[in-house]
Amino acid sequence: MDKFLEKIPEFVEQGLGIDVGSLGIQLIATFILFAVVFKFLWKPMTNLLEERREIISNDLEEAKNANANAHQIKLELEERLNEAKNEAKNIIEASRERGESEKSRIVAEAEQEAANNLSKAADEISLEYQKARGNIKNEIVEVAFQVAEKIIEKEIDSSKHEVVVEDFLREVEKDA
Repeated sequence: MDKFLEKIPEFVEQGLGIDVGSLGIQLIATFILFAVVFKFLWKPMTNLLEERREIISNDLEEAKNANANAHQIKLELEERLNEAKNEAKNIIEASRERGESEKSRIVAEAEQEAANNLSKAADEISLEYQKARGNIKNEIVEVAFQVAEKIIEKEIDSSKHEVVVEDFLREVEKDA
């Protein structure tokens, strides 16, 4: 078997035209080349690619978070806008109610003032009526005195005098 193994390089060299020593050197050189590439290029390159993958992954995660935050901010702003609209409606409604209340107050004051003016006018009319009535009574008394003077001047008797005074008083009472 040793002979067989010794003949293999010779057979390979003659049959394939390859030198076994060169082939061995080529294989060793290729192995060294792979080891150097693996040590100095492959690991740094894979590390660089891994770092880049992590950076991209982090950027995507940050983008998702930023998108979620933007969505949350949008919802908050919409809620604030709705609150502002509701507050504006409430302010308008409160102003409208204050306006209605002020209107009612002004109308009530005007009605009260009108009622007071009517009451004052009625009091003044009553007072004027009382004065006019007093003036009329004074005039009636004056006229009665004048009538009495004329009666006395004509010298009528007391029975006629009483009849005239009673008639006169009845007429005065009818007028009053």
